[in-house]
Amino acid sequence: MQYESKSRIICLEGLRGLATLMVIFTHIQHFFFPEALLQLKTLFSVLPMPLSFLAETFFKAFFKGGFAVTTFWVLSGFVLSYRYFLLLPSTFSNAQQYLVVAAIKRYFRLVVPVLLTVMLSLLLIKANLMFNKSLAQHYLAVHSTWQEYAQWIGGFYSFESSFLNALKSALWDTFVDYERSSSYNVVLWTMEKEFFGSMFLFAFLFFSGWLSNSKWIWVFTILLLTWFRLHWISAFLIGALLCNCYCLFRARASTVIFARLEPVLILLKNPFICASCLLVLWVLVGLPNYFGVTHLLIAIPLVALSLFSPPLTQWLSARPLLFLGKISFGLYLGHFLVITSLSCYLYLIMIKHWSSLIVATIVLVLTLIFSLPLGWLIYRLGDITGKLLARIISQRIYRNIDRTS
Repeated sequence: MQYESKSRIICLEGLRGLATLMVIFTHIQHFFFPEALLQLKTLFSVLPMPLSFLAETFFKAFFKGGFAVTTFWVLSGFVLSYRYFLLLPSTFSNAQQYLVVAAIKRYFRLVVPVLLTVMLSLLLIKANLMFNKSLAQHYLAVHSTWQEYAQWIGGFYSFESSFLNALKSALWDTFVDYERSSSYNVVLWTMEKEFFGSMFLFAFLFFSGWLSNSKWIWVFTILLLTWFRLHWISAFLIGALLCNCYCLFRARASTVIFARLEPVLILLKNPFICASCLLVLWVLVGLPNYFGVTHLLIAIPLVALSLFSPPLTQWLSARPLLFLGKISFGLYLGHFLVITSLSCYLYLIMIKHWSSLIVATIVLVLTLIFSLPLGWLIYRLGDITGKLLARIISQRIYRNIDRTS
């Protein structure tokens, strides 16, 4: 039974692209389908239990952006530690060198696309092209009881904007002192956790590599983080733990473990069993995030299934999903600006002629259509540039560290 690493890692890009779509659907639902969850409950109430509950939960899963973000963190932990675990068996010093370089690169890798979207947001604000406040006023005029909801929609960009303020927000606040009330792009709340989660992961791998019984350190650290409800850091460590298991499995480091897993892996080759596992996980996603840990517990088997189930691996490696995965960071950063500007504007224009359901559905489609090219543009101008800048700066810094030592 052969496993080829490249296709397995590529399939995670497809998973990342789908998770990004979940975030977009969630924000579209918040803005243009405010009563969707209540309508789902009413729609399926005619079905007998537990069928009505399962149907309602299944469709709720499409709007679980929080689960998608948790999946991002697990994937980041996997991808950021992948090269470390490949280097570890042969050259421990090279593996640690990778961690140092990766830690140096991380900020510069993230900051360029963030800066690009913040400046785009500033441009839209100064040009009076943000229409979320107008949408909030429309909802208040139609539904006088929606004060809290309208306040939430109209609360974005309610601050004094300037170039210097935007620059500080992109370079510092986003990564160190994020505040939703003063953010130029509300989805940037994840960047602070992404950055510090990465730094924690690199430091943990660096120091735990010196210990002989590091597996107990992994268990103790994850339990301790769970106790303090730092589930987002746990997601990075669990992603790295999945990566470690995957690399050991590829290297056949334990023939005993491989022999025990062989029957399970054979079952996962069956498309029907794979689809059944996915369906169960998807229904579970629609449940509340109990104790803040449910999403993490679902993301773990989802990532593992993506790696070890050939039918799912092949599907996630399809070209459209790989394209989504490639531009996923740009798509994630850019879609909220599309929603608060163009999408809100189009909704306000069309609502004069059609019903809210028809208009919201059209806006949903148009938001996806316009977010894709913006995501690609951010990928080309920000993502690739960020990677190049991170590589150049890390090489220079590491050379200076090496010369000093």
